Amino acid sequence: HNAITYDNGVGQPLNSISAKGDVTDFINQRDFKLAAGDATTAYGSAISKAKRKIIYINPETFIVIDDLATSGGKYEFEYWLNTLGDISFYDNNKGATIVDDHASMEVRAHYPENMKPHYIDFFAGPDLTPVPAPTVAQNATDKRLYFQTEKTDATKIVTTLDIHRTGERVRNIKEENYLNP
Repeated sequence: HNAITYDNGVGQPLNSISAKGDVTDFINQRDFKLAAGDATTAYGSAISKAKRKIIYINPETFIVIDDLATSGGKYEFEYWLNTLGDISFYDNNKGATIVDDHASMEVRAHYPENMKPHYIDFFAGPDLTPVPAPTVAQNATDKRLYFQTEKTDATKIVTTLDIHRTGERVRNIKEENYLNP
C-alpha cells in the first residue's frame, strides 16, 4: 500500500509467494537508524532494481530513498502513501501535509524534481480501477497520494517524512542538489 508502483499502479502481484523482498542492511545508532531492503524479485521481470533505504533521524524525520530500474523500456514510477487523515498539497506541488487529529506529517518529494502529485480518495488497483478495500480499511475512507516520475528506465526517488504534533512548527529540511551544479 505504501510502496512503489509503475505505469499507473502496476506493482507487486497480489497474493503471490514471489512478492517478497529481503532486508539487506540495518544500522542502529543513537542519532539515526537505517534500514535497507531489496524488493526487486517481488516485481517480476519488468523491474530490474527496486531497492529502498529508510533513514530515521531523531526526532521523527525519515528520509526514504528508492533506487529503481526497468528491465527494458521506460515507465512512470509512482511513490504512494495512504492515510485516513486529510491531505493538502503544497502550492509548489513538491509535497503535502497529512493531518489526522493531533498528528501531522509533511511529505516532501525532493528528487526527481519533475514529479507530479496526485490524490485519490478510493482504494484502487492497477490503472486506478476502484477495487473493494481490504478488511482493515472497510469502515474508513482511504485517502491516497502519490508522486509520479516522468517515463524513465532508471531513477532514484528521494522523499522526506517529517512527523510532528498538529499545530507545531514544521522542521526545515535543507535540500542541496549535487547532481545538477
